[in-house]
Amino acid sequence: MVAVRRYFTAATKIRRPLGTMQQEHDIELAIGKAVNVLSDRWSIMLIRDLLSGDGERRFQDFLDMHRGLSLSTVSTHLKLLEKEGVVIRSANKVHWRHVGYRLTKKGKDLLLIIREMNRWDKKDN
Repeated sequence: MVAVRRYFTAATKIRRPLGTMQQEHDIELAIGKAVNVLSDRWSIMLIRDLLSGDGERRFQDFLDMHRGLSLSTVSTHLKLLEKEGVVIRSANKVHWRHVGYRLTKKGKDLLLIIREMNRWDKKDN
């Protein structure tokens, strides 16, 4: 197996310019990150709710829209989206318990991906 891998690597380096391999690697990483965010049904639901709103939603809004959804589920997925740079969390200075969430530019760009996924799903086979 090691010999085959070395041969493949050597053959790949000969056929492709060095910059192309780095670009392919970068693309694979970007796709992996997007799939990581979009493959989770709760995260995609929260993104959809933020896209359909007027810009900002409070934590309680998510709970009100989806009866039966637990606090920990919403909290966990909003933290994940915040970590990925999809959502910005903002605390109200007057009422510290009022926390709002809105999409970043990166989060708003997901609308294009979601639309394309929807279009792909509706295509005839």
